[in-house]
Amino acid sequence: ELFSGEEGLEAARRTRAAQENVELARALSRSARFGEIKVGFYVNIFSTEEEEQFSAMTFLLPDGTAYLSFRGTNGTIVGWKEDFNMTYMSPVPAQRDGAAYLCEVAGRIGNPLRLGGHSKGGNVAVYAAMSCEEEVQNRILAAYNHDGPGFREENFQSEGFVRIRDRVFKTMPRSSLIGMLLTSKVHYSVVRSTRRGVHQHDPFSWVVKNGNFSCAEKLTATARLRGEIVNGWVREYSDDKRALFIDTFYQAVKATNVETLGELTGEGLKNAATMLQALNGVDEETKRFVMKTLGTLFSLSMREVFENLPIIRKEERKQGKKVRRLRRKVKQEGPGGQAHSEN
Repeated sequence: ELFSGEEGLEAARRTRAAQENVELARALSRSARFGEIKVGFYVNIFSTEEEEQFSAMTFLLPDGTAYLSFRGTNGTIVGWKEDFNMTYMSPVPAQRDGAAYLCEVAGRIGNPLRLGGHSKGGNVAVYAAMSCEEEVQNRILAAYNHDGPGFREENFQSEGFVRIRDRVFKTMPRSSLIGMLLTSKVHYSVVRSTRRGVHQHDPFSWVVKNGNFSCAEKLTATARLRGEIVNGWVREYSDDKRALFIDTFYQAVKATNVETLGELTGEGLKNAATMLQALNGVDEETKRFVMKTLGTLFSLSMREVFENLPIIRKEERKQGKKVRRLRRKVKQEGPGGQAHSEN
């Protein structure tokens, strides 16, 4: 009933992949497997002042367990700013509210618990699992982080993480970007995707076979390279310096008066000019630091690219051979799926 009418679909429309989520919600409502699942404890928080974007709901499953689902970044500038705040702040508001949400729901139902989410939602799910009381942790069967960022080093030293780490599961596509941010001291699976590059972050592109994700052997060399570049930058600077860099860029983006990444890239040249003008307005010391940081990122990128270029080229040649073999097979089998002869 939740997703059968227009009013119930409004929550799905406010997400990053709005159309796909609306279609998914409608399919779920008609599904014999999922149609009767009860959904409750819906929370949605968005605050420009607190730089927070958080949403969660709980699914009561037929096996008697409850799945606490945390939404990922929804495409707003504020949502992405909160993601980057994780590089110098812990907890960020969404993590704090995720932990509070888990405690609230656990106190109102007695079911065994599963937690999970995609992108930032996966990070929030794991943070909530490691931050709650031991009594609640004992009820957690698993916490799933689907291509979400990792954590700061101090999070892994906590007693809460040590108690829960064997029940934390991470999934990343072969060309992961978001999932490579910060540190992930848990085992992860690599899932195949129908898309390429950073677009593999889209979970609608992940391949499912026989009820499970279809897994690949390892991440691409390019994904590992991007992770080293970004995490190298995190290691290079203190929390205060990272905060200054991120906040300065955020103020430049705010000067464009856009609210989403789509709007920012939609008029790329115009918004880039506005951002440059805003950056020119900051004090000289901050401007020098921002330029130095960009130079550091560029230097790290060049170093990692040159060190990994042979590996990347080898993978590209291997992938190219696979594509050519597949094309030859399709040509030989023809439109009917049977091998045929030109004669």
